[in-house]
Amino acid sequence: MAAELVGGAFLSAFLQVLFDRLASGEVLDLFRGKEPIVKLLSELHVTLNSAGLLLNDAEQKLIKDQRVKKWLDDLKDAVYDADDLVYKIDTEALQKKQEGESQSSFTISKFLKPKPTSFTAFDKAIKPEIEEILGRLKFLLEQKNSLGLDSVKAKQLERLLAPLVEESDVYGRNEDKETIVKMLLSDDSGGKNPSVIPIVGMGGIGKTTLAQIVFKDERIDK
Repeated sequence: MAAELVGGAFLSAFLQVLFDRLASGEVLDLFRGKEPIVKLLSELHVTLNSAGLLLNDAEQKLIKDQRVKKWLDDLKDAVYDADDLVYKIDTEALQKKQEGESQSSFTISKFLKPKPTSFTAFDKAIKPEIEEILGRLKFLLEQKNSLGLDSVKAKQLERLLAPLVEESDVYGRNEDKETIVKMLLSDDSGGKNPSVIPIVGMGGIGKTTLAQIVFKDERIDK
């Protein structure tokens, strides 16, 4: 069975894309020699990663604890604002690259000791925006102990999804399950590439449980 179901943990994948964009050569070059901003972006990366490690535990607990649901909603808002922030940086970096300033600066400075660099109007505007989002993320991380949230390493995800789910414990999802199974089997029979079928919706509606039931179906195991 060559298909992958993506459930409520879509935010983890979203974060990974965000990490890649933060570490891109264009972004690094845009702020080369501007240590205060570079330090903030590095701190933002680390803080986002720490928050990402709490996502899976939060997904498990939000059904029973409304505080966790609120925390997860606030985290998503902060992450999406961080994405908007990185988009602004990407746009500025692309503009500088097109002007030829960024590439020439990188070619010369990578072999020389960096010299003090003056801050542009963009730098002065973006710095407080980074600080504001960073502050919100840190505030959310400070709440993890009171909410009982535990960090989950990537290697533990498979074990989290491993417990069997009895179909008798799930009500009103049989039609959804059959729809997804038919889509997966249709892909296989048509000889197409492995598919990604998103299961999206509000937190707490049972997306992960539905994915487990589909994987457990004997037609998928064949």
